[in-house]
Amino acid sequence: MNEYKGILSTGADQKSPLRFKNKVGLTLKKRFNIIVSVALEREVKARAFKIALVAGTIYNLINQGDKLFGHASGQLDLLKLCLTYITPYAVSTYTAVSIRLTNLRKIPTVPQTVVIRSGD
Repeated sequence: MNEYKGILSTGADQKSPLRFKNKVGLTLKKRFNIIVSVALEREVKARAFKIALVAGTIYNLINQGDKLFGHASGQLDLLKLCLTYITPYAVSTYTAVSIRLTNLRKIPTVPQTVVIRSGD
């Protein structure tokens, strides 16, 4: 969460009618920047790729298996083939971004005061 500290630290105290703020006080631009940065993280892309590879292959075998193995007449639909891989990738990426934004909402916006007492 520390990588978003600079993005989250401003905006809550500004009173501009031109700025839209959601529950955590983020402007649309800052929220968009977080969404893009999470979607482009190496771990998110790698996980989404693996999920798309497995799920897309299974879905293509179910939907076009007969055409893939030459058991049915007609051409293989390349648009369907591509969309069948793109959809699980997009869903996995969306889920990762959604979870990260939900976790950011749990960060307290008001600093907590900690009192440390020395031994008596």
